[in-house]
Amino acid sequence: MSVCVGNLSIEVGTMSARFGNVSLLIGNVSLLVGNVSLLVGSVSFCFGSVSLLVGSVMVCFGSVLTLVGMRTA
Repeated sequence: MSVCVGNLSIEVGTMSARFGNVSLLIGNVSLLVGNVSLLVGSVSFCFGSVSLLVGSVMVCFGSVLTLVGMRTA
């Protein structure tokens, strides 16, 4: 009886360990996907910041040119 219970316990433990490994694998893949998403988001944010900076410089440059054009006209 005790051997039977021991075998059953080992079987349940093995299944539990397999489930734990699968869970761990899914967690690792999810973490990897999250890191890639974070990287893409950071690059996109950086690109957006650069675009905003370039846009601000262009607006400033356009304002200066307009002012100079009005003075020389």
